[in-house]
Amino acid sequence: MVIWLVGMYASGKSTLAEEIRDILRQSNNNVLVLNGGDLRKILGNDLSYTLEDRMLNARHISGVCQYLGDQGMIVICSMLSLFEETRQWNRKNIYNYYEIYIDVSMKQLLARDSKNLYRKALNGDTDQVVGVDIEFIKPENSDLILDNNKDRQDLSDLAKKVINIINV
Repeated sequence: MVIWLVGMYASGKSTLAEEIRDILRQSNNNVLVLNGGDLRKILGNDLSYTLEDRMLNARHISGVCQYLGDQGMIVICSMLSLFEETRQWNRKNIYNYYEIYIDVSMKQLLARDSKNLYRKALNGDTDQVVGVDIEFIKPENSDLILDNNKDRQDLSDLAKKVINIINV
């Protein structure tokens, strides 16, 4: 099974992934969290942030998730997931695939921008930032859309919504 968490930087994907993992591990030890940024490093960190390299990275991550899911793991993958083509491939090729979109306004993302990624891009100090100079197109076919616009530290209510749809 692969639970694919989609959302912009600072939307809460990684925190939600960890919360889902912690709940699922109460009854199943085969639960693994994969973070898009961490996977980029593990897979060699030899790709840039151009659209072409982002697509290649997404393909690599999809393949890893498919492989681990086929081995009986419950994989929770949190990544920006910029490309609809990748999400379509996942739906066609990954058994027990669940796509969860975490929707957060740019105002809230800016408030959570601990690395100043958005601010640097808006000031012209960096480029190739999704949501600023690279358009983020919201997924249209997610199994669940979660609104994470509130200031909250505890994501257990959102994690329970995810667990309810995956029937574990």
